[in-house]
Amino acid sequence: MIQQKLYTFLIERKGWIPLGFLILAGFILLFLPRITAILLAAFFTAYAISPVVEFMDRRLRLPRAVATVLLMLAALLFVALLIFIIVPAIFSQLADAVGKLPALAVAAISWLYEAAYTNGVDITEYQNLTEEALLERLGSFLPAFSSLPEFLGAVFRQTFSVLSFFVNLLIYAVVTFFVSTRLPAIFNSITGLFPPAKKGEMLEWLDKFDRVLSGFIRGQIMVCFILGSFYTIGLTLAGLKDGASVGVLIGALCFVPYIGIITGVIIASLLALSAGGPLLMFKVFLVFVIIQSLDAVAITPNIMGKKVGISPVLVIIALFAGAELAGFLGVLVAVPTFAILKLIGGYLVDKYKSSAIYNAPMQVDAPPDDR
Repeated sequence: MIQQKLYTFLIERKGWIPLGFLILAGFILLFLPRITAILLAAFFTAYAISPVVEFMDRRLRLPRAVATVLLMLAALLFVALLIFIIVPAIFSQLADAVGKLPALAVAAISWLYEAAYTNGVDITEYQNLTEEALLERLGSFLPAFSSLPEFLGAVFRQTFSVLSFFVNLLIYAVVTFFVSTRLPAIFNSITGLFPPAKKGEMLEWLDKFDRVLSGFIRGQIMVCFILGSFYTIGLTLAGLKDGASVGVLIGALCFVPYIGIITGVIIASLLALSAGGPLLMFKVFLVFVIIQSLDAVAITPNIMGKKVGISPVLVIIALFAGAELAGFLGVLVAVPTFAILKLIGGYLVDKYKSSAIYNAPMQVDAPPDDR
């Protein structure tokens, strides 16, 4: 009986095709995590730009291939703008800011002496904290950050191979183009493998996956755009030099939860402290508090909603796991992948709780016989 069912599924219904695909996918996932991250990142990218590609195809009469190339070129130009213009300018200012830290520390100590003397507090035992002493004490700290571009370049060279990076980037671009141009055909091919008796249930699962993915990828892109615009305006109005560049960088980094805000606070605080002192630093902090409060109350809840359904603690765990398995690309795909696995896990738990094993009646021991 079992052999007949296996033969019917594998041969007559061509079940070996999805089974072989699942085995291949499992092999790649277990033994080639970096390739898996590239493929997932390419799929998520193609999926994210799909509405724009369809709009350009339907309204502008552009073929999907042309629309995909235009969008990829626009993304490449944006990344190039970040890497070659915005980021170097910010790092150059950071290097200047770090160089000014000893002078700022001396100024703070001098202000402290004056305030203490005015209020009758004796701190003469600490008067050996001169500028030379501070420079000597900070000597072990400054060399690593005196030239941030060289420092980051050394980290990059130690962490990644340049050739490997560009090969992975090329594979990512090619797979993204292939998936984007053939996304409707891929969807029809997948749904065509569904058994007719289970097709409705499987399409319902695809709809759940779509809500999870769209809730994160497209929602996160919208959140990044809004937050980047707000930080650009807010930091510029606060008086921070090149606040627009810092705002654009924060918006781009906000695609990975928590990374954008942490990086933005550190960079903006250093720049504000070196350029305008405590007052400008306070204004910058106020901008972050206002925008983050607005984000927590209105922006992210209204755009993202509860479609992804992952708590912040699980987001951090997913990010660390993705970074450990596949580096930066693993970080990008960690949260949506974890959300899908959570959805599947919840389904398996529900199936288990409705099974005969879970709902089996408890065995009640018979009372002992007193005879």
